[in-house]
Amino acid sequence: MGMAVLLFASSDDVALDRESAARLVAIGVTHATVVRDQSIVAVVLEGWRFDAGRSGPEAAEAVGGPIGAYRVLRQLHETSVLPEAWPSLGAQRGSRSGAGGKEEA
Repeated sequence: MGMAVLLFASSDDVALDRESAARLVAIGVTHATVVRDQSIVAVVLEGWRFDAGRSGPEAAEAVGGPIGAYRVLRQLHETSVLPEAWPSLGAQRGSRSGAGGKEEA
């Protein structure tokens, strides 16, 4: 699955409407999430056919307009986090038996 995070300096730069959704679908995006803090708005895009390396700038322009200042962050790594990788609930906090080890109660 392709993923990208688009960073914008202002929420005024971000528009997720019918037109932008149609443009995102055309480049393979199937899911979009908008998150923000006090100074930055981020749009997280995902899709099985989405290639952030090829279509990241086009996606940013679809949701932020052609004159919006933005950055495109592309996925470098993905991993699954499993409960078995952490110590048991009764174990002392901060101690693990090796990287990814499993402790027995």
